[in-house]
Amino acid sequence: MTFPPNLFRPGNGLAPPFLAGRDKTLDAMRQMTALLADGSVPASDVLLFGPHGNGRTVLLREWGRLLLEAGVDVVHATPESKLSSLQAANQTLRPAQGWRRAWRTLLDKRGLSPQSLSLFGVRLDLQEADAPSLAQMLASRCANGPFALLVDEAHMLEAVFGRQLLGASQELRVEGGAFLLVLSGTPGVKQTLDATKASFWERSRQMPIGRLDERASEEALSRPLEALGGEVAPKALALLTAEAWGYPYFLQAIGSACVTALNEQGVRCVDAGVAESALENFRPVREDFYENRRRELAGAGLLPAAVEAVRIFGDRESVGKIEVENALYQFCGEDSAGEAALRGLLARSLLWPSGMQYEIGIPSFKSHLLMQAPAE
Repeated sequence: MTFPPNLFRPGNGLAPPFLAGRDKTLDAMRQMTALLADGSVPASDVLLFGPHGNGRTVLLREWGRLLLEAGVDVVHATPESKLSSLQAANQTLRPAQGWRRAWRTLLDKRGLSPQSLSLFGVRLDLQEADAPSLAQMLASRCANGPFALLVDEAHMLEAVFGRQLLGASQELRVEGGAFLLVLSGTPGVKQTLDATKASFWERSRQMPIGRLDERASEEALSRPLEALGGEVAPKALALLTAEAWGYPYFLQAIGSACVTALNEQGVRCVDAGVAESALENFRPVREDFYENRRRELAGAGLLPAAVEAVRIFGDRESVGKIEVENALYQFCGEDSAGEAALRGLLARSLLWPSGMQYEIGIPSFKSHLLMQAPAE
């Protein structure tokens, strides 16, 4: 008997076979889902953020599934397509029968005249139904029951549209609308939201998603294999997790390499030999990943600032925010350039905020950047 070759699922936002280390986040999602499904007004919008590859999209999709199971109307969207403009939002949120007919249906249900239709403090106007405001769109979706808008890659939101979205969300909830807005993005989402001048960061419920701890990393690899009658020897497990740095994407890639090695050798236990074979296949995948990230930074004009940032860390796991920011501003020559570099490094997950400190989103990426960089 062989293991399914797609048991582990690195990349593309697909759910792993075992979602390790996210119990607290999932519990919070379930609690908020239950309240929303009962018609309760959420106390705030939600910000789900973390570096690329840490499972944000997986968790966002899981939340969408929980909401649908609870009977909540859900729309998934991204700024680059479905929320790139008011016109795009119109197509994304538009009911099948169109706004005009949907509003007439609401009038009939409530026995109201066209002049008196107002939902959650938002005035609806049949004369302008073909081009409704964002607040009118959201209010209409909430009219028939609880509604959730889940926005992935929220760090890509345009400031003007983001301000409209955040304002409409607050307006709806203040007037009793059972509406939940969840924005999911990289750590750079804070700078994106700050640009909206809407103080969303302070007013939202923040749910940071970071790397997994040692126990969760071990479970992410061992539990799927054990469920199918496999086994991972303790020493082999320690060897494998040491190369993943708690990074969910790497853990899935290592798991996939283990399955390949097990099936090729016709065994069911990942021992030291199987682990070494798996790691030989995983390391080129990791290097390709690093090189793609390096080229992404170079293409955005951020490579010199990225190299400087990792040099600031040296052997330290975390560095105070002020120290990092001051060093970047000095390196870039002026505060505006330093601020732009910081925003870019956060958006691309090189830096990860943790309290008053910064960490490197993927610590092992430091070595790759420094090896490819010219000497000081």
